Amino acid sequence: MNVPNYAGAKWWSFDFHSHTPMSADYGKGPEQEVLKNISPKDWLLNYMKAKIDCVAVTDHNSGEWVDKLKNALEELGANKPAEYRSLTLFPGVELSVNGGIHILAILDTSAKTSDVSRLLGKCKYNGVNGNTQSCTELSCLEVINAIHTSGGIPILAHADTDSGAFKELSGVTLKQILTAPSLLAYEIVNKDYVPPTMCSELSTKLARVSGSDAHHPSSVARTRTDRKSTR
Repeated sequence: MNVPNYAGAKWWSFDFHSHTPMSADYGKGPEQEVLKNISPKDWLLNYMKAKIDCVAVTDHNSGEWVDKLKNALEELGANKPAEYRSLTLFPGVELSVNGGIHILAILDTSAKTSDVSRLLGKCKYNGVNGNTQSCTELSCLEVINAIHTSGGIPILAHADTDSGAFKELSGVTLKQILTAPSLLAYEIVNKDYVPPTMCSELSTKLARVSGSDAHHPSSVARTRTDRKSTR
């Protein structure tokens, strides 16, 4: 990213959780067949129109669209259509983990589809890419460590909803995960949600982030408005 050289704080609008047509549930609804035909360029332009500065590409158990989006972003940068604005892509993946929860892995901007595939292999995910009907052979804690040792940032996905750590786990299992040195953040869907008292009792220093979890172009259009209300 191009960072202005001036003193003071700088805010970026960052969507930590997004999906592409590679996720089986993208565009779910009566128009799914049409919506899944969106091109990588149009997918990117939706985020540019919403004035998002950074977006993590986190499909279900797949990095298939990472290279497609990086190539499309390069073309948009060369041609600069009217709706173009700077956008930084962070390759990643939403892993379905043994134990029933989902974990986001955010990788370096230089990562490619092959890097996501390597991470999936490292976590022993042998299911269908883009689907959530299978899970990793590794445990939640092992997946968190695998993401960290691969140079990525592990985030508990939508921790306050279905397939989220706070919804699905409790007791010593949740405690073990929250105190894992490699875990850096958890994602919250409901901005008014109050995390379990265990979080404060353990004095964890986990960052709290939000993401659109966009499975539909219209979700992207609401992303910046929703994020402004949380500041």
